[in-house]
Amino acid sequence: MEEVEGVIAEYRSSLADLHVNSKPHIDMLTIVAKENAHYAKLIASLIEERLFEVKPKEKLLIFYLIDSIVKNVEGDYKKFFNERLVENFKHAFEYADDTTKVKMYNLRETWNDKWFSSQKLKSLDVAVHELDHNWPVKNSGAQELNSKNKIHINPKFFSAKKAPIMKAPVMKAPTGLKETHEQMEKKLSLEAEIRELERERIRLELDAELERKKIELEKNAQTAQERISRRVDHPTAARL
Repeated sequence: MEEVEGVIAEYRSSLADLHVNSKPHIDMLTIVAKENAHYAKLIASLIEERLFEVKPKEKLLIFYLIDSIVKNVEGDYKKFFNERLVENFKHAFEYADDTTKVKMYNLRETWNDKWFSSQKLKSLDVAVHELDHNWPVKNSGAQELNSKNKIHINPKFFSAKKAPIMKAPVMKAPTGLKETHEQMEKKLSLEAEIRELERERIRLELDAELERKKIELEKNAQTAQERISRRVDHPTAARL
């Protein structure tokens, strides 16, 4: 029980520090999720809860993390993130500005039934289409869109200057696709060493501060004792 609480507390703390699109940070959270895959349900729930807590502009970061875990970690994460995918994506989209919506679309375009079930992806498209009719809903088989150029662009959604949609700013996705898994693990190992060194520095500073306080208290106690001793030795002088 203590181990589980420690893992979740540590992950919650690291997740709370995710405020910008930092690939090293997201990679680190991905590796920790992999190392604790036996707690996949708890970690997935924690990440999804965080989605509803963060500011609107930070919700996309949570999906970058989900994307990274689903694509780089084997196990039950896919199953757990698949369960509430539609609800979570729809929530983030409702709070997104136009630029973020473009990035969410680009992210969605990287998903297929290898990562999420076809049924969930279809439901996701339908749900988002209800919020913005310019979001395409793909059909299965031959009716599926063969070209992104067939998407009608809403200037309030996708910038007309960036049509077709694939020319929109692509996400700086933390998927690790441009790096080998070994390179990512080496980088994250270095990040872990840096964090440990930082923790050690803080511990040393705290120890030094405690030692300084201890010496100061001992000096104050000694000074007080000397004053008491002088008063005992010279009671008349003390009264004067």
